[in-house]
Amino acid sequence: MTVKNGETWRGETTASYQGVPATGEYYPKLLDQGVHSMQYLLRLSATDISLMATEWDMPILDSRRLSRRIAELARYDVVEEKEQDPLWDFRNTLVNGKLSLRHGLSAFQYHKAFFGTDIPVEELPIRLCDPIDICSPPRNAEQLRGAMAIGIRGNCSFIDKARNVSLAKPEALLLLNTDNQLFRLSAGAIAENDVDPNEDSGIQFAVALLTHEATNALEFTLLQNRSLSGRLVPLHCRKTVCEAVLPEEKVAVPYVDSGLVAGPGLERIEFLTSTF
Repeated sequence: MTVKNGETWRGETTASYQGVPATGEYYPKLLDQGVHSMQYLLRLSATDISLMATEWDMPILDSRRLSRRIAELARYDVVEEKEQDPLWDFRNTLVNGKLSLRHGLSAFQYHKAFFGTDIPVEELPIRLCDPIDICSPPRNAEQLRGAMAIGIRGNCSFIDKARNVSLAKPEALLLLNTDNQLFRLSAGAIAENDVDPNEDSGIQFAVALLTHEATNALEFTLLQNRSLSGRLVPLHCRKTVCEAVLPEEKVAVPYVDSGLVAGPGLERIEFLTSTF
């Protein structure tokens, strides 16, 4: 139970949040985004609300009011179910996903490694490693702490790169591939004693291989000392459709199958996305 200024929200965070001040007319739209209980409402960040507000033409005062209300509720202890949310369990089994850049126009595909931890859910600052091949401990370790570290494939093994950057304590390590083919990185072959090096790698952050097409966008921006942040979003693919699982991640990488092309001097033209 969570109490705020005399208002009582009964039950666990799986309870409905309908009636929470500031959700108002946006409750049906929040449901459409998969925000169907209090636990998902409390996970929405100011960035998530801002993206929703743009999509829904929400007045800026309404979006600020909703962001403040969620922040207020999140400051108080909420009774959580002891069992792990099954959506989180399923999300953490997903191997493929996309790197979504803040204010970016496109997202880049990644493939999660066999070793390392689960993909982080937070938006993180993105930093280039120095040296970029990470075949020696990075000279800019302080900049990599708590960030999404970027390196390149080649010159040494994948596990050596991860171990070299581990003292910097990043939240994730992304290695840019030399082409657009993706595969699961391994810490090494299984030894004769059947010990799997991926299960005993000691790497305490997520590791993934990133498609080569992301190279120019990341290096151009970061080498000019521009700030850059992004979010890794695991995707669940069914036949021709790939989409995020968690509501807050659906906002970051929305599934779009149709829309309108419009602009100054142009007629509004409808489009459909391809299935290939």
